[in-house]
Amino acid sequence: MSRKHKTQKPRRGNAPPLPRPNDAAPPVERVRLHPRFRIPAIVPIVLPLLLVCVTLGVILLCTPAPREDVPSPVPSVVAHNTPKPKARRAHPPSMLITGTPPRLDAQTTAEQEEEIAIADYLAALLINEIPFPGEPAFKNADDSKAAMQAILWTLQHRRTSPPKGYTRQQVAATASTNLVDIITAFNQVEGFYKTATARHTVKPRVKERVAYLRLLARRADTPTIAELFDYAHAVALDYIQSDALPFDDPFLTLTNLPPDAVEVTGSSYGWMTDDPVFHPGGNFVRIPDDCGGALGGNRFFTLRKTPQPVTNTVAKIALDATPPN
Repeated sequence: MSRKHKTQKPRRGNAPPLPRPNDAAPPVERVRLHPRFRIPAIVPIVLPLLLVCVTLGVILLCTPAPREDVPSPVPSVVAHNTPKPKARRAHPPSMLITGTPPRLDAQTTAEQEEEIAIADYLAALLINEIPFPGEPAFKNADDSKAAMQAILWTLQHRRTSPPKGYTRQQVAATASTNLVDIITAFNQVEGFYKTATARHTVKPRVKERVAYLRLLARRADTPTIAELFDYAHAVALDYIQSDALPFDDPFLTLTNLPPDAVEVTGSSYGWMTDDPVFHPGGNFVRIPDDCGGALGGNRFFTLRKTPQPVTNTVAKIALDATPPN
């Protein structure tokens, strides 16, 4: 006799009946993420690699770099009496201006290095003061070379004995005969000065211009720029080493200048940009075009033969002042 299952009576209230043991559980519906929020399958692979790279990067950044001035340890196989190589002297700071110092060998003395450094400084002055091809004041290579020669003669006259009736301080704004002191005297050559530690240097704009011309001089399609660049180095080095100039003074024979027939000492003692608004004042006299006073975009000045009393001579300038960088 089969046993019949009794029908389960519903509970009081509206509660649904409890499932019977033999009934199958309803399927669970899976929650699907929106495609925007799904994680790509490559992320679990890339993420560990990325963490490793970041860790290595942090380690490299935190590791101090080796110092160049600390000598490496000598291997034990090297004998203690092995002679150490001679340390090469560093180039003077001014050699970085033109960037083309002569080759120095082990036989080069400190005095020779100093001469080369001053010649480089002088070459930077010549390069900065004369026009190059492509600039408005440029005429031709000969005109720019003549301007370099006239500038060197002007510096030479400031170094040597001043004309009768003048002192070196009135002419050059310094009592020193040293070439670097002549160049860096306050308010004399724009862009060239001495630092607070008495080291000669130039303003950044001078370095930038010289560096730009150096790059052009290395190109094959700018032979005139290379010619002027090399000429400035050659005449500067020759002047420093020989303390003499192999070319004639272009203004040596000047005695009277038009239009007023002003008596002058001859030779040049100053130069400025060739513009009527620029004049050094005092007893300086402008050399006119008829006498070749305009060279390489510059105007050269000589001195009155008989000094006139003036109130604002270069001797009144505070010579110990240092121009701003």
